[in-house]
Amino acid sequence: MKKIKSTVFMFFVLFSSALFFVSCSNDNEQIANETSNKKVDSFLKSFYSNDYQLGKKIKPSAQNLSGNQFRSTQVDNFTITEVFVGDDEKARGYLFENTQTNEIESFVDVDRTNFVLTSVDLESLQVEVQNAINQMPEYSLTDEFDLIKIITLPNPNPTNPQPVTYGWREEPGACGNGFRGFYRAYFFLGIRFTSWEPVYNSDGTKKTEPC
Repeated sequence: MKKIKSTVFMFFVLFSSALFFVSCSNDNEQIANETSNKKVDSFLKSFYSNDYQLGKKIKPSAQNLSGNQFRSTQVDNFTITEVFVGDDEKARGYLFENTQTNEIESFVDVDRTNFVLTSVDLESLQVEVQNAINQMPEYSLTDEFDLIKIITLPNPNPTNPQPVTYGWREEPGACGNGFRGFYRAYFFLGIRFTSWEPVYNSDGTKKTEPC
């Protein structure tokens, strides 16, 4: 009888310990999410002078030219949330959240008044700005770079398909005099948002390689 009581007691202790650790884990996750949300809220309030509100959150699903779905790890691992500013009827900002870490890693602002695209790495706070985005052919084809609409388009980029990605992507240029430079552009789900521009090293020189 004493042995049975001891066994029951040990089971109760182990079960209580498990509940305690699960509770702590959930509490820590909730605290981390609240901290992350506060940082994002603080960033958006500093970025926009007007009030903002979050819109719908969508998980991208890219499609190729034939309309058949193709995916990459990067596409599978993030969601996009709209950011509406003031009384705007179309989302101006977009938050990119990593679904594996639940961290909002980057932000894109599409200023359709001044035709400026701003991308921000929220981890390093590195800011990239591209002007005259209205001169890009894709601007009118995607309803002025409406990222949420791009996700639902069956054939978003019929003339220049690119690998599924978002962010800045580098490509080498043509070979000349034994060297070739590197160029970059901002892509979202295979659609180029900016013109190609030279890539520079940290010392200000253009990035090149022998060829």
